[in-house]
Amino acid sequence: MKTRRYPLGTRFLEWVDFVGYLTPRRIWNLVQLRISYALSLMLRAPVHRGMPASISIEPASGCNLHCPECPTGLGHLSRKKSLMSGEDFFSVIDQVKKSAIAVSLYFQGEPFIHPGLIGMISYAAKHKLFSTVSTNGQFLPGIDMEELVMSGLNRLIVSADGITQLTYETYRMGGSLEKLMQGLKKIAEAKKKLHSKKPLLILQFLVMRHNQHELPLLEEWAVSAGADAVLLKSPQIDSLEGSGDILPTIERFNRYTPGENGRWKVKSDLPDRCWRMWHSSIIDVNGDILPCCFDKDAGFVIGNIQQQRIHEVWHSRAYDKFREGVLSNRKSIAMCTNCTENLEISASELKFVR
Repeated sequence: MKTRRYPLGTRFLEWVDFVGYLTPRRIWNLVQLRISYALSLMLRAPVHRGMPASISIEPASGCNLHCPECPTGLGHLSRKKSLMSGEDFFSVIDQVKKSAIAVSLYFQGEPFIHPGLIGMISYAAKHKLFSTVSTNGQFLPGIDMEELVMSGLNRLIVSADGITQLTYETYRMGGSLEKLMQGLKKIAEAKKKLHSKKPLLILQFLVMRHNQHELPLLEEWAVSAGADAVLLKSPQIDSLEGSGDILPTIERFNRYTPGENGRWKVKSDLPDRCWRMWHSSIIDVNGDILPCCFDKDAGFVIGNIQQQRIHEVWHSRAYDKFREGVLSNRKSIAMCTNCTENLEISASELKFVR
């Protein structure tokens, strides 16, 4: 793909924006996490100080699309479709606001299904947390876009895995590219009207076999759609025993290699380490605290915010036991076998187009 050169304006502004969220306490928390992680690798035993530097919260567990490699869209999750209560969300923010830097308001479901999402974003912004939302974009035309822009949202990632309806709907089954484009136009207009650089609008493009031919046209298309950046990602297959028909032929965007007995395996030897276990955590729609975003069906619940404080769970024996497993034999943990941590290729590439 031909790479265009753009001024550093947008990239620099976002960097300045992010730095503005750093406080002495948050910096010290991050230093403690880094030192703890380094000591844990040296001692091969979990050492942990500090609190999560980033939190992912799931506002909604359902989705309006049926993407063929998404366990939510496929209906493979045993978790019931529901919405997070405002009480639970506010409680999480109140508990992490002094130490955490960033919050992501998405996990497995489509966040804009939640009618109170903009209020959640505003609450995170009120407490000076760098916020990100990832969406399939189908609800954007019906959103009060000026309200969204004024909410303080820092990043809005919109999945657009095709620049024609035929290519787009091949994966985003049940979605309309026209509706997505209407939403993008509304965002651009609202940002212009309010003289706002936020949220940074990122078009996410999963590079797959059926859409990889569109890569040379993608950046120009993104500019015409009003995007600030393009996020190229390697696709994940729901089952390592699947056919892998969607996997691209472009090697740097394929995170898998053929394994034994027709199974696929990630291009990683899965070393016994994982930084995610030391700096971030997931809280699903039910308030369950999960160790990683690869625990899509909440198979490794470590605690619940309705019964325990996050600090208590974060430093619990149960969490340290999981970290011990990562440090001693990560390959034995089922969800780790499909993980991109320490991948031999880059799982994503962010390109600024403005």
